[in-house]
Amino acid sequence: MMKMIQMWIAFFEIWLCYQFLYATILEPKLLTKKNRLFVNLNIIIVGLLLSINREILFFSYSMMIFCALVICINLFFIVKKNPFLITNLVFLYFLGTSLLDLLFSFWGMIFLQTEFEEAVYWYANSYWKIGILLCTRSITGIIVFSLGKSRDREIDIREFQNIILSANLVLFVVMRGYQFVLVNMSNGILQMRGDITSFSLLIIIVIVIFVSRAFVKSKMLQKQNEMLKMREKLKEQSYQELLCVLEQNRQLIHDIKNHMIILQSQERTYDYEGIANYAKELEKVFLRTTEEIWTGNKVVDLILRQKKYLAEERNIEFFIETIFLPQWPFKDSELCSLFGNLLDNSIEACEKIKKGKRWIKVQVEKQNRLLFLDISNSIEEKILVRGGKLITNKKDKANHGYGLKGIERIVNKYEGEMSYQVKGNLFKIIITFFLK
Repeated sequence: MMKMIQMWIAFFEIWLCYQFLYATILEPKLLTKKNRLFVNLNIIIVGLLLSINREILFFSYSMMIFCALVICINLFFIVKKNPFLITNLVFLYFLGTSLLDLLFSFWGMIFLQTEFEEAVYWYANSYWKIGILLCTRSITGIIVFSLGKSRDREIDIREFQNIILSANLVLFVVMRGYQFVLVNMSNGILQMRGDITSFSLLIIIVIVIFVSRAFVKSKMLQKQNEMLKMREKLKEQSYQELLCVLEQNRQLIHDIKNHMIILQSQERTYDYEGIANYAKELEKVFLRTTEEIWTGNKVVDLILRQKKYLAEERNIEFFIETIFLPQWPFKDSELCSLFGNLLDNSIEACEKIKKGKRWIKVQVEKQNRLLFLDISNSIEEKILVRGGKLITNKKDKANHGYGLKGIERIVNKYEGEMSYQVKGNLFKIIITFFLK
């Protein structure tokens, strides 16, 4: 009976590890049936091995490493993204669970004293051992499910992977140190002082948690400050653009009398074709002061407006075909980076065209839960695509690739897909996102 309970606790522990990953980085909805099968098999196999090991020894450092590595390898085959972060999170889960096991075992030592070795540590299947395992898994489960409910999709956990790595290194050293103490106390080498040992371990765990939280909050404040600066910059750019438009319109209004004289002269000579042509020229020059709305999202519309104005100044035709989409699944800074880099690259490509039409077309479409972003432009230089990546012939390859890396980072973060098409004098980037 005890062995059966211990086995189910091991299954629950491995299953809980996957729930922790779902609550932090993985999207269970995106897993295929084949992926889910691999996950379930992994839970059963690793859980069985863990329960067999626990029949011999209460806590095994080697078994903990083995379980973490097997889960990581399984996830690398399934997800194929963010291996460093996944490894960090898996080890964070097992290190945290191991420290709770050690903490509760020291508390159990206070009551059991010399009976601890037989009741918990070596070849034990007692109520004490089951009780310790149930307590630690219950606490871990509460933490994991709390994370799942409070998960903020706006926060990119990859930004904190260095903090997680640092916490793991500290927890690993602490775990190894207290495991050494537990082994020596169980074998009678050290005096059994579960009270002092558990208290010191609890203090260290609390300190690590508070320091990690402080670093996370500091990082989040830094990102918020960057976002505020970016918004201020956008407002300033919008204001300067508006001033430029108003100045041009003032000049046009000032010249309206001259325009009227020309139109009246053409009317007297019945030159209606000349009037129509002149009116078209005025329509092209006269800039509207009202904000154009395409998507309904202020950041996207502002970037589109600025890049359209910039392109038209360089004699590049700028076409926009988009649905009304006020809410995007990205941060404002990411929208700026995504659209800004894409359109800057398109404008730069068009500027190189000496003969032929210069044009850029922006298309945004939505089909069910799929969001399509299509940016196409005319080109003159030949663009090479190898292995799904662009090959540049620029001298400054590092700086050229920086913008594309920014785009790829956002696409990867939101598990999107990006493809390139080159047909004659047309270059197109198609980005697809799955809306959750």
